[in-house]
Amino acid sequence: MGAFSKWYAVLLLAGLVLMTVPSAALQQTAIPPAELSHQERFASKQERLERAERGLTSRLEAQPGDARVLTERGVTRLQMGKTQAALGDLSQAVSLDPSNADALANLAYAYWTQSNLTEALKAARHALAIEENHAGANFYVGRILMQTGGDISEAIRHLERAAERNPEDVDVQFELFSAYRRAREFSRAALQLRQLGMVLPPSHAGIFYAEGLLQADLGNLKVAVERFRRALAINPELDSVRQDLGVALAQSSQWKEAVEVLEPLAQRRPQSFAVAYFHALSLENAQRPQEAEAEARRAVSLRPDAADGHTLLGIILAARGAHPEAVESLGRAVTINATNFDAQFYLGRERYALRDLPGAADAFRAALHIRPEDPEARFFLATVLEAAGEKDPALAEYRELISRRPRDPRGYIGLGAILAKYGETEDAVAQLQRARELEPGNFEAALALGRLLAKSGRVEAAIARLEEAVALRPDNAEAHYQLGLALRRAERAQEAEREFATVERLNRERRGTGMADAQPQIPERE
Repeated sequence: MGAFSKWYAVLLLAGLVLMTVPSAALQQTAIPPAELSHQERFASKQERLERAERGLTSRLEAQPGDARVLTERGVTRLQMGKTQAALGDLSQAVSLDPSNADALANLAYAYWTQSNLTEALKAARHALAIEENHAGANFYVGRILMQTGGDISEAIRHLERAAERNPEDVDVQFELFSAYRRAREFSRAALQLRQLGMVLPPSHAGIFYAEGLLQADLGNLKVAVERFRRALAINPELDSVRQDLGVALAQSSQWKEAVEVLEPLAQRRPQSFAVAYFHALSLENAQRPQEAEAEARRAVSLRPDAADGHTLLGIILAARGAHPEAVESLGRAVTINATNFDAQFYLGRERYALRDLPGAADAFRAALHIRPEDPEARFFLATVLEAAGEKDPALAEYRELISRRPRDPRGYIGLGAILAKYGETEDAVAQLQRARELEPGNFEAALALGRLLAKSGRVEAAIARLEEAVALRPDNAEAHYQLGLALRRAERAQEAEREFATVERLNRERRGTGMADAQPQIPERE
């Protein structure tokens, strides 16, 4: 499951500041405030907005074509949440005065609240064509480029311009911080964090959250977890912080703690795919497989088009031996996204478990096309080719692995095993000895080398290697079996019988747990 504790792409800062109507967005010509009566001074915000709307409506009845008043009423209605009415006012204002950058910027915001990002971006760019340094228009071009995966460098340029014009606007400063993180410009993100510290009070939850996000980006998960916890201590209602705390705990393999954080969040946010996904991942690694499977299925139901959900479900099914179901789930994942490495890799493993060797080879080749340097995928591909009897392609893959990763013992182990199979004993011994030199504690290298030495008559050297293998994996029946055979050849019958007795005991234990497939059998006495 290690491949799945890797990722959480771009974490949002929504909810940390008052995300009503950003001051950079709502632009209008300032009007000197009238003297307020005692009643007006103590009126609620909603009452004041309603009174302002009535007044502006009266003015428009007297002057129906006044673009300035239409813009003011559109802004007021946006603040009241009357988005459709605001869109009407602002659209009319722009049609009456196409050169009004304020009306266009506010129209962009109105479209943005309706998730009409195409029209929002169009209106914001139109505003910038009129007024290049317009704060609101720059802010929304930058924000929409961030949301839609546009050019991050262009997004940063616009957000920097907006931040220069509105250095006190927290929303703009946070968005610029997020953009620097997205671009992996962590030094600039750290400087931007200082700017936020000058705008917000030191105890603001948003400061600790932002620090946590940056530390997570830098791989300092322990610090990130501490910062997320401090943010939650200040404001326990911040679910976005709670989610990222759960993710950071999962990334640092603190699975039990991650479950404790994500479990209540999954109940509060039952429609969140991300929460369901990471909750399922944490449950699986916390050894709660039935709950993990149920939660992974829930994640898939929330986002049937998400390859990661199907991939995780496939891995969970594979872990409990449901190989046909796992192949089905992983197959859906690669249909959705053929460039998902994890989906292709685990699909290859599951097809191999079902002895679908051509299908497994195809999946591992697809995984290597995505990540040519991945040693595990190449080792599995070579193993599958070897199992299929494709000697030369298998040899080529093992040698390619050695070429790319000369200090990885797996390439030498695989190459040694296949050379031994085809009778090239001395070359095979050399490859396995090299694997053992690189990693003296490698069980597979010790077992394979010991078995090959015994087969070639070098019994005492074989016993030494096989004793190493047994010490490394005392619960491995095959290692005890091979050691017993070598001891018998060396006429050390009593020691050999002890090893065979151990094999029988391990086989009984495995049968008792339903894991007795293909266990070595005790040979007849020679």
